[in-house]
Order: sequence, then structure tokens, then C-alpha cells
Amino acid sequence: MHDRQHAAKNDIFSGHNTARLASATVEYYAIVGNALPTNTSEAAAKIRHGFGGIAEKLRAHVAANTYSQGTVLKLRKNGADGNQAVTVPATMTGVFEDVAHTDAFGESDDVNYSFSGGFSGSITISSIGLTERVGVSSARS
Repeated sequence: MHDRQHAAKNDIFSGHNTARLASATVEYYAIVGNALPTNTSEAAAKIRHGFGGIAEKLRAHVAANTYSQGTVLKLRKNGADGNQAVTVPATMTGVFEDVAHTDAFGESDDVNYSFSGGFSGSITISSIGLTERVGVSSARS
């Protein structure tokens, strides 16, 4: 029997550090590597996970923010919103994290991030990250 308390944990990040202009268009980012700006094709951002586990603690480091309205970062699984979402209020900077929700994923699931919002201005996200626990199979919603 596998001990859930001792499941392997991995923190994964995608780098960004490019200003995103306010846009009504949703943008998509891969969960690892360089998060290319203005990627409006989710198909280009999806990554086949390759193993199962739990994703938790979705977070973003916002270095600069002149948005006049809040924005939302979401974890996506198989082309649909997952349970985790991080809201970044207008003009706020720092680290923003969802500590209340998790998402289970399987080895054949496609995973990526989506980013939407802002009305005017721009935002610079230094990194987007989450923690993965492998060897477990249930999630909090």
C-alpha cells in the first residue's frame, strides 16, 4: 500500500517574463519550459502528462501589473478548466496562489494553463508554477 503522505512532490514552472497586453482573447501556456506570449492556440500549449498524480498550489509570480481590471490564471486539463484558479487583482504584484483546490491527472491527460482578463494596461508574469504529487489519485475540488 502506498503512503499518501510520502508521495513524491515536484515543483514545476514555466518561465515567462514578457509583458502581456490586456486582451479579451484567452491565451494558453505550457506547464513547463518557456511560456510564450500571445499563444491563442490551446493545441500548441497542451502537454501529454505521461504519468498520473495530483496537481496543487497553482501559482504565479507577477513582476509588474498595470491592468485596470483583475485577471485569472487557470489550470486546464483535456481542453477544459480544472479546479484551480488564481485571481490577480488590478495593479497588484507579488506571488498569487490557489491553496484550496487540486486537480487529479492521468498519464494520458493533456495539461496546460490559460490566462484571461485585464481591460487595459499590461502584466508581466515572471513564472507560473504548480506542485505535483505523484503516486496518489484523489483530489480536493
